[in-house]
Amino acid sequence: MTRIPSPVLEITEDIIASAEKRHSGHCMIAETVKNAVPDASYISVDLATTSFTILKDGLRYTYLTPAPAQAALVNFDQGNHTEPFTVRLKKGVATTSGRVKKKGATKATLVPNSSANHVPTRAGGKPPPKGALRSGGTGTPNSKDKITGVGSRRSFGIKNLKL
Repeated sequence: MTRIPSPVLEITEDIIASAEKRHSGHCMIAETVKNAVPDASYISVDLATTSFTILKDGLRYTYLTPAPAQAALVNFDQGNHTEPFTVRLKKGVATTSGRVKKKGATKATLVPNSSANHVPTRAGGKPPPKGALRSGGTGTPNSKDKITGVGSRRSFGIKNLKL
């Protein structure tokens, strides 16, 4: 079983001063993750999630961005003064890093097609699974198995964000 780290992030005045506005890889939270988790790479922070990869483990860790950090990011990006604060990333999820190649995996390549429509043909690899489309069909021509409404709209947002 993988032990998921729960780092404490201490966002200092110096980090806030050197952070870049509206940049998910160089914001004050991302810079603090670099200090708190030395092996972390591919760090990304947005209002919903904070994630980083530890390459030696082959895992990507994803956490919900804590509410105080969400409010601080919004204030910082709007140009408002942000006070130093401390948060802990908790209840993270570990997934296999996209950088780790699975045994026996084959890479798909595109072969140029000489037909009039110039659509390349895929050679090798495994096709992605088919899913419901906005139109309601499954994406196969002449399909009679309509799936109405599935996946037609997704809403993302942050509930209870208090500034």
